[in-house]
Formats: sequence, structure tokens, C-alpha cells
Amino acid sequence: MSTSPSSRKSTNSLVQLIDSTFVDSLDVIEAAVNDLVNRVTSPEEASSILKECAFAARKYGCHLSLILQDTSDSQSPIFRTILQTNVNDESSLKILSLMLRYTVYLKLDNLKVSDVRRACIVKDDQPLFEFIRNTGYYKEFVPSAKADDLYLPRTDTRDKVMVQVKIEKPERVSSSSRNQAMFTAKFTVPMFQMRMRGSGKVELQFIAQGRMWCLTFNNPAQNMQPTRKTFTFSLPWRRNNEIAGDQWEISLFLTDGIALLWQKSCAETWKGRDEVELELLTRPGERFGSEGMPGTHMYKKTKDVPRRFVHT
Repeated sequence: MSTSPSSRKSTNSLVQLIDSTFVDSLDVIEAAVNDLVNRVTSPEEASSILKECAFAARKYGCHLSLILQDTSDSQSPIFRTILQTNVNDESSLKILSLMLRYTVYLKLDNLKVSDVRRACIVKDDQPLFEFIRNTGYYKEFVPSAKADDLYLPRTDTRDKVMVQVKIEKPERVSSSSRNQAMFTAKFTVPMFQMRMRGSGKVELQFIAQGRMWCLTFNNPAQNMQPTRKTFTFSLPWRRNNEIAGDQWEISLFLTDGIALLWQKSCAETWKGRDEVELELLTRPGERFGSEGMPGTHMYKKTKDVPRRFVHT
């Protein structure tokens, strides 16, 4: 495969770094990374450039991870790569995977999860976020995602969240259309019973309406602390002062800390269901509902009161 003149120039510059100063070497590496982000569409070419950059960075005692996540230009290279990634293009996904791989190339490298999430939120792309969330590079730095590997060893048994956005009155769409939209989120949760018995908690993050949401199943008998400090709840206590083991907490909140609802649900509702499928329908300010939660309904939200599912 032939390489373009700009690619050959970047590679030649990287080879010549041995005779350059430290500052000059960083400039050349940054230029090569920016060239990759702005121009390269071939995974093979991207892999070659990143390999050369990693070698040059190590030679000068620098971590390529810092360059890939540098925000001195307001947006880091990894941030811009996520914005440009087409989830339906295999080559585009491979280049993103390569960027994530070299971001955590060395043992002491850290992935800025907040930067990755912010890029997915700006792009408002749930399928892309799900792809990133299921990579080992992301899971390594997200405890809840890493813990799932114990119960979901196969790549084909992952949590799936499908978000569909609908605007009921298209003729009234404006710059604030995000606030007028309603969306449906469909969840598929494999190995649900095992995960609840093992860790007592299942956490599902997803992106909808340009914000990040989190649906959490929690067994208070195993996890004594509330899911978020933004709201509290009380549970029935037995005579021996132990929380009833058949009561679970189901909560939905935005990752900026706004609690939206919680539900006390009897574990019997989910008995024998190793794969749970839920459907969450929401229109801002009105209601939530789920056909996957039999016998539940929700009180309409009032001021300073979280929305609640109630098991009946």
C-alpha cells in the first residue's frame, strides 16, 4: 500500500528526532498525531504512525498518552477522533481502537474517562459510547465496567442499550428541540441474576438527548450506602436490624448528580430471569414507564421530589 506525501513527511520527521531537541521532538510528534486525526482513514497507516510516535516519545522520556489527551488546543486528539468516528464504518472504529490502545500503551498511562464521555455526549451517539464502553481500554479505568467482566466473560454477552428519540410535533422544532423530544431506551441485561447475587449491583450508563444517564439496580442488603448522595430513602427493617433481602433499589439519574427516580421492587418480580429486558419511555417533565417492570407505576414529579416507581 502506498503512503501519501504528508504521511511520508511525518514518518521521516519522526525518524530524524534522534538529532532534535526535546521541544522540537514534541512538536513533531504532535504534528504527526494531528495529521493522523485530520487526514488518515486507513487503520494500517494509523497503526504505523502511532507506533512511530510511541517509539519517539519513549526515546525522549515522554508518554504518548499525554500527547493524545492534551487539551492545550481546547480539544484533545482522542476527543476529536471520537467526534469524527463513524460507528457504521469498520475502518473508522479500528482507528479509534488504535487511539485508545496507545492512550493506555504503558503501565502508568491513564485514560481520561471524563474526556471520552464528554466527546460521546457532544456527539450524542449512544452506539458509539456502547462500543467504547465495551473495550478493555475503557473498562480498565471504570470499576463498575471492569467488575462486569467477572460475570460476562464472552464478548457476545454484553449489556445493550438502544435509544430512540422522537419529536412529537416536528413543526415546532427549534434550537431547543432537545427539550421537546421524548426518547425510548431499551435495555438488555444478560446474566442479571448472577450479577445481582454476586455484586448486588448492576449499572447501565447510556446517552440520550445529549446527556449521560445511569440506570442502577442495587441490593441494599449487600450495598449499605445509597447509590448517590443526592437523595436518600428508607427501607423496612427486620427485628434483627437487617435490611430485608427481598427489596431492591432501582434508580435513574443523570451523571451530573440529578436524581430522577427510585423504586423499591420485590426481587420476586425478577425471579428466574437471567436476561432482563426493560423499556424506559420518558418525556421531560411528564412520566416514566416500563413494560419490563410488571406491576409498577410512577408518581409525577413535583418540586424537589424525585420521581418514583412504586411496586404494586
